[in-house]
Amino acid sequence: MTQSPTPFNIAARQPVALRAERLNATFGERVAVRDVTLQCFAGEVTAIIGPSGCGKSTLLRCFNRLHERSPNAQVTGAVYLGDENIYSARTSLNQLRTRVGMVFQRPTPFPTMSIRENVSAALNAAYGKLSASQRADGV
Repeated sequence: MTQSPTPFNIAARQPVALRAERLNATFGERVAVRDVTLQCFAGEVTAIIGPSGCGKSTLLRCFNRLHERSPNAQVTGAVYLGDENIYSARTSLNQLRTRVGMVFQRPTPFPTMSIRENVSAALNAAYGKLSASQRADGV
């Protein structure tokens, strides 16, 4: 029986788009993510898999700084988007979140807004208050 050749690692030729170094995320005393170091390459798909409760969503929330918004939450380590440490005090959260999006398992709209207003919120943040016709056109 012949063995298949080792797949060519194209990722080695792609720039690193997102990098985590010794990332830890906690909720009070409970550790949700422990000492994660990883690289995600531009043009590649990276899957994060594991059983329920193992920290997948918390890890993703760390990538756009949503984790720290939770009560008693803390993050240590570093996350780089390109060459920028997203946990730097100079990082604009609005700009970061236009580059790093989240898709949740369950819809989580802002409770005081209609669905239309929730969808328009990102456009308004990016382009300022839009007219009804601009919203209908998607900008």
